[in-house]
Amino acid sequence: MFHYQMKIDMEKILDSTFREELRAILEEAGVKKKDARNLVANRYKTALKSSVVSHLKKVIDLIERECIVDLRNLISFSPSGDCMGCDNNYLDFSSVCSLQDIGDVVDEIDRCNQIMK
Repeated sequence: MFHYQMKIDMEKILDSTFREELRAILEEAGVKKKDARNLVANRYKTALKSSVVSHLKKVIDLIERECIVDLRNLISFSPSGDCMGCDNNYLDFSSVCSLQDIGDVVDEIDRCNQIMK
C-alpha cells in the first residue's frame, strides 16, 4: 500500500502547482525554507527523470518493433517560423510531463540541481 501511495505522489510532483503547495505546506510545518525547496526539487527531479526514461524506453521499443504509426503519435512538428532555422520533427515529452523537448528536460534537471546546491 505504501509503495502504491508513493507512486501516486511521485506522479503528482510533476505538477508545478502541486510542487508549490507542497513546498508551502512543508515550510508551514516548520521545515526550513531551503530544506523544503531541496526536498521538493529532489522529488521532482527523480520523478521527471523516471518519466522521461520510461518514455524513451517506449520509443526504443516502438522503433525495434517498427510501429511507425505509434511512433508518429509521439512526434511533434516545429516550423522554423523565423526563416533562420529549419522545420523539424521532435520527440514530444508533453504526454509524460509539462515539458515538450529533451532540451527542456535537460534544462529542468539542471535547474533542480542548481536549487539543491
